Amino acid sequence: MTFESDRLVAISALAKRMLRIRKNDEYIVGLFKNTLLLDLGWRVQHPSAIFNCYIPTWSWVSIQAPVWYTHNILKPKLVRGLELIDIAYKADGPAHLGKI
Repeated sequence: MTFESDRLVAISALAKRMLRIRKNDEYIVGLFKNTLLLDLGWRVQHPSAIFNCYIPTWSWVSIQAPVWYTHNILKPKLVRGLELIDIAYKADGPAHLGKI
């Protein structure tokens, strides 16, 4: 990719298509609201990865390195009892383009 700022724009078509399947969901900077607690379970493969200071660090999009991102059978047990109460952010344009 030529510009780092194009990362979310590049996946916006995929995000829009996923929202057709994920009814009543919301795409938020690389993650989806209905599965956010599970989606936060990504890890960096390289500790020396570079972070993008313009994207929230809780999103895999904020890092310029490969991430390990899996949903395994144990993760639902890890988030059992947790509840997402609210998400607040200000989008600068369409949310799926990632400008916040």
